[in-house]
Amino acid sequence: MVEERSPLAPAPRSGYRERERELRERDRSDSRDREEHYGRPGYDRPPYERSGPDRGVPERYGHSSSPYGERRSYPEERGPPTASPLAPPPQPAPRVEKKPEIKNIDDILKPPGRSSRPERIVIIMRGLPGSGKSHVAKLIRDKEVDCGGAPPRVLVLDDYFMTEVEKVEKDPDTGRRVKRKVLEYEYEPEMEDTYRNSMLKTFKKTLDDGFFPFIILDTINDKVKHFDQFWSAAKTKGFEVYLAEITADTQTCAKRNNHGRTLKDILKMSNNWEASPRHMVRLDVRSLLQDAAIEEVEMEDFNPDDEPKEPKREEEEEGDKVGHENLKLTHSF
Repeated sequence: MVEERSPLAPAPRSGYRERERELRERDRSDSRDREEHYGRPGYDRPPYERSGPDRGVPERYGHSSSPYGERRSYPEERGPPTASPLAPPPQPAPRVEKKPEIKNIDDILKPPGRSSRPERIVIIMRGLPGSGKSHVAKLIRDKEVDCGGAPPRVLVLDDYFMTEVEKVEKDPDTGRRVKRKVLEYEYEPEMEDTYRNSMLKTFKKTLDDGFFPFIILDTINDKVKHFDQFWSAAKTKGFEVYLAEITADTQTCAKRNNHGRTLKDILKMSNNWEASPRHMVRLDVRSLLQDAAIEEVEMEDFNPDDEPKEPKREEEEEGDKVGHENLKLTHSF
């Protein structure tokens, strides 16, 4: 813009006026060039192409890309770093559960296994009421005696529920009704834990005394905690402990049990039955039951009244007849 001069200012010199005129003309030409520049239509500039292996790379100074690859972004624009995919960890080998050791009862009671059996033995019975635990315990005891051993000590939890009662019975000799004291089983659920603790004390005392190298525990043992302490106490004293589990269906147990347990009680106990720990050695008693069944069948088949009688009287009668005939012939001669 041209400065306006004050009317009071002195007149410029001629050289100054020419200089001022040149500046004015230069300003006009510059403004005209600017107008022509901004008003002129644009033209397409040919893209710059690089020769060589980098041909086809976007323009060096383009805003959309860089000759060095993608535009570097700031950390907040990049987002969280993506972890490189790792190889899946190796799968662990499937765990093979150790099967419990099983011992046959014949290897303990019968020769030749009897000679190499442990010196001190404890057999813990398991089974529902009426499954036959007491029957098997009696078979083991009798077989041990038959093979020359001392009778094992049998501890029965049911004995703690036996109470003495007075009953009126008929005397078979006189036929009179007399009062007698007898032992009867009376189950008291609230006393079971107390009786089990008393049985454990008796068992530990039997272990300490050392009078019985062979002990049998005849109890239901539906829970592991009911016999785990017996197992530990016997192992501590150097006894070899075997677990004999007797199985039978609930219907049979309800019919055979003689302690008044109902089918509902037995079913409830069966549903809540706990499996035996794997580290405890099992005792297979099937051979003993088979032997007992065979002996029972043989005893049923054997009847002394059915034995054939020797024909002594017939032979004697025949001898008498021959004698009489001989006598007749003698007399006839």
